[in-house]
Amino acid sequence: MTNEPVESSNRFGFGPKLSEFGSVPERNTRHLSDYVYENILEKLISGQLDAGVKLPPENELARLFQVSRPTVRQALSRLQADGLLVSRKGSGNYVSRRPSTYLMNLNPGEGAISQMLKSHELRIALEGDAAALAAARRSSDELAKMKSALDLQARSASISNQEVSRADMIFHETIANATRNSLFVDIIKSVNEAAKNSWIMWTKLSSNEYENVVAIVVAEHKKVYDAIARQDPDRARIAMRAHLSTAVDRMLGVADTGE
Repeated sequence: MTNEPVESSNRFGFGPKLSEFGSVPERNTRHLSDYVYENILEKLISGQLDAGVKLPPENELARLFQVSRPTVRQALSRLQADGLLVSRKGSGNYVSRRPSTYLMNLNPGEGAISQMLKSHELRIALEGDAAALAAARRSSDELAKMKSALDLQARSASISNQEVSRADMIFHETIANATRNSLFVDIIKSVNEAAKNSWIMWTKLSSNEYENVVAIVVAEHKKVYDAIARQDPDRARIAMRAHLSTAVDRMLGVADTGE
């Protein structure tokens, strides 16, 4: 690939035909910025927008999506924060990398990818502090339950994918319970529903790739567990935030090249 920026064109779906984007959703179904975000994200995943491509300006995107410029700006800001777009002052927005095609293996339906990623952002903010509180307040029984879930997940080669996913949820929910704060418990349980989708995505991988992902997750969980076992709140917070941030990076990682 050359270093010269590539102008987007109608073959990427950016042109006068709005139908190339799909229909604009009803105003009361979900946030329009989510619609714009996910529409562009799908074009990045599919390769319709490849690295180096320049997106149309905000006013043109607003016209094509039939939304306001602030709505477009919100979607572009999220894509920039995800590391998928880079803004060049005085020039515009350029694709910096393609996310993993495995995101589309979810076959999620409207809004699901956007909501899953939003849920992980919330988890990063929330579960880091939950881990810190758990390190200070956990009981020996709760620590044993975390260890049991961790050990079960480590046996991914001999148990079902569903059991691996369930062990992951038990690990995180036990940490929430150990905070002794029912609000942490309720919120973490609710966002864990969206987290299930990421495990669905990993089950679409080949056996070797799936085992590698699980091994990485187990290693990250072990760092969280060790900090909680040592009753070190600061290290527990750092380890949990690092784990969940890496999970987002895995979902929005550089596109696989096995084509």
